[in-house]
Amino acid sequence: MLSAVSLHNAPATANSTRFFCGSNQGVPVTYASTPRGNVPVVRWKSNYFSRSGYTPQRRCDEVASRLQTYHSNGKLEYITAGIMNGQPVVCVSSSLGGRCQGLLLTLRPKDRASRVIQQLFDIRSGASGPIQQSSSRPYINFQELLDNRPVDTSPLPEVTPSTSPGSQNQQPTNEGLLW
Repeated sequence: MLSAVSLHNAPATANSTRFFCGSNQGVPVTYASTPRGNVPVVRWKSNYFSRSGYTPQRRCDEVASRLQTYHSNGKLEYITAGIMNGQPVVCVSSSLGGRCQGLLLTLRPKDRASRVIQQLFDIRSGASGPIQQSSSRPYINFQELLDNRPVDTSPLPEVTPSTSPGSQNQQPTNEGLLW
């Protein structure tokens, strides 16, 4: 009977990751609330898209919402690069070597997607970790990224209410990449 309970609870733990946008020292941060604590995913600092209405705060909110949707739909296995509507993008894929299945964010036309992905998710080139190559495109195993990134131990930052249900009791970190 104990085995049945353990097996029954395993998927609930795996599905308990929630994404939200908070603010740490005035910088919007996309966090993943995981069973082991809150993990910073991206710190949003670039104002490049602000003129078109995509401020760092708006990008943080939208990417947190997209990550949650893709995670809930089983598409958030890998982060990769691609082209959508003629624009370079960072996107999600459910398989290594797979095509883009959902937009995370649009890049500037001059950006090299593989480099941006490494910078965006704070992955050093040549370092062992969640990044793999397939068809000359980088693929980041997203769960491995979350599992290997430190959780936050700093005081709770300001949290954006629209994308953070149930996250007020968590403690996000101030680590993550500025983008």
